[in-house]
Amino acid sequence: MALVEFDLTTEHLEACPWRQVIETCAVPDCYDYSHALYRRATQPDTSPSDRAALQFLAAITSPLLTPDRPTPFSPAVILPTGRSSLPEDMDARETDLLAWVAEHAADPDLKARAADFAWHLKRDHRLGRLAVDAYFRSAEKLEGVQRWRPASVRITRGVEIAASLGKNGEPFREAFARLEQLAQRSDEHSPDVLTLDLMETLLDYRVQDPQKWATLAAERAQRCEQAKNTNFARMFWRLASKWFARSKDATRARETLLRLAETHVADANLAEGRSVMVAIHHLESAVEAFRRVGDTRDRIRAVRDRIDELRPKMLPELKRTTVSVDTAEMTTAARDHVSGKQFLDALMSLGLGMHPIRKSKLRDQTLSLAKQFPFQALVPTVVMDSSGRPIGRRGGLLGLLSGDPAQDETALEKEMFKNAVFEHSVRAGGVIEPARDVISSEHPCLDRDLMPIVSENPFVPPDRIHLFIRGLSAGLHGDFVAATHILVPQVENALRYVLAMNRVSVTRLVEGIEDVLPLDSLLALPETVAIFGDDAIFELRAVLTERFGSNLRNRVAHGLVSEHEFFGHEGRYLWWLVLHFCCVPIAARRRTATEPSTGPGTDPSNIGGADESG
Repeated sequence: MALVEFDLTTEHLEACPWRQVIETCAVPDCYDYSHALYRRATQPDTSPSDRAALQFLAAITSPLLTPDRPTPFSPAVILPTGRSSLPEDMDARETDLLAWVAEHAADPDLKARAADFAWHLKRDHRLGRLAVDAYFRSAEKLEGVQRWRPASVRITRGVEIAASLGKNGEPFREAFARLEQLAQRSDEHSPDVLTLDLMETLLDYRVQDPQKWATLAAERAQRCEQAKNTNFARMFWRLASKWFARSKDATRARETLLRLAETHVADANLAEGRSVMVAIHHLESAVEAFRRVGDTRDRIRAVRDRIDELRPKMLPELKRTTVSVDTAEMTTAARDHVSGKQFLDALMSLGLGMHPIRKSKLRDQTLSLAKQFPFQALVPTVVMDSSGRPIGRRGGLLGLLSGDPAQDETALEKEMFKNAVFEHSVRAGGVIEPARDVISSEHPCLDRDLMPIVSENPFVPPDRIHLFIRGLSAGLHGDFVAATHILVPQVENALRYVLAMNRVSVTRLVEGIEDVLPLDSLLALPETVAIFGDDAIFELRAVLTERFGSNLRNRVAHGLVSEHEFFGHEGRYLWWLVLHFCCVPIAARRRTATEPSTGPGTDPSNIGGADESG
């Protein structure tokens, strides 16, 4: 294998105008050189030998220098069909040419790269020493154009090579002394990023006085704090803690971590006047930082108290995003579907007029949306309650875009619950409320009129019939405060009742105490899915238990739903879902009595196309 298909010699390299090409580059590093060399190689007036020489030099300058990884070089480009060049792609003839480039290149970065390749491939100590010196000179040149990170990478690589030549040898002692000298500078040539990198590099080696470096890092952190550069202050405080730990000074190591945590509080102080939301973010970071230090309960409590004070002030900053959905046709169809019918027939038509959201279809739609709007899919999402508290998080959906959704099943399911809530709002506003309004207007009913819906119903426990009637009646009359408070716990009990009737255990024994299974556990049982179906269980989770869903069961139980929220889509959709579960067995009995069975795939009538939603 070879980088170029040409019998390249040192004479070809000497005759090639690569030196002039490099001199035109604004930034004196191999990354810029490789692009310039490739451009010159593709010009039509370039001779075959010059083209080969330019391509060879472009190939050895294109790899990225990555001294923090197991291999010091990584390809600049990686494609499904291959990658750009690396040192191991060179054949023996090209490897021999590296020594010539290292010795004849005046530019320190190209000299360092060629010598490093030769050291990497042939372990030529002479070229290794040449690479060390060239890397330090290249770093100095890069500092001159304020390319701080490339400069620190070259210093780090130079020290690595010197160490591999032997830590007891003169090259390493000289390189390490130069590293220490550069790391402790405090003039305009020592910006925070460069000094931080060099001090981090020092940590990889044994030093005689770690307390000295701990003190220098702490002083640098204080300077950054005074300049309100808290990001670098945190990094220097963390670095100081490492150095104090290296010197076995646990007390000062802890003190520096406390100082680090306080920088988040300082950020919150600065941000509060501009954005309460950003201030809360910094305070939450402070809580996490204090927790990691340990034994900081009082400070954490004080920070949490401040977060609680700020949360109500954050709500005006939240921007509401609305999506317009034309439900006119759906609303008309829903009204027509129940209008003019007898009371029970109208109620059954509403209960059976929609199928619960089809989980498989919702999954496909969620995947399609993730690919249609990849940025939204990649960005992690936080859900907040009405007071602005973060109550749920999902990671990015990177696997959805890479063709491997299995990587993100948990995040995908959370996104599905979020999309289900949107679908619930459409159904509640476009179908459920218009149909309920028609029924309640055409049929002033009493509670006893609902008895045929719930009596002798396999979903309704015999001792809970009147509770179901009161809940359904309250919803039918628009009182979703009462309906929700009654129906939420009764649904949970109804699940236990149905499972028990099917000889499924709904309790667990812990240390001699027998407790009923909580709702989450009931919904997770395979027997529950087998009895009710995957779609219905997904809907129950979305409405009752999931943080990315409506989470009504937990929010109602803990008093977290305000009065006006009960009259939103969540209460209406819960009411309809309970009505649906009550109507399904009645419809099944009617079908059995009046017509041949059409199998489990048969759906009830569909209101305004709502069966195809989700």
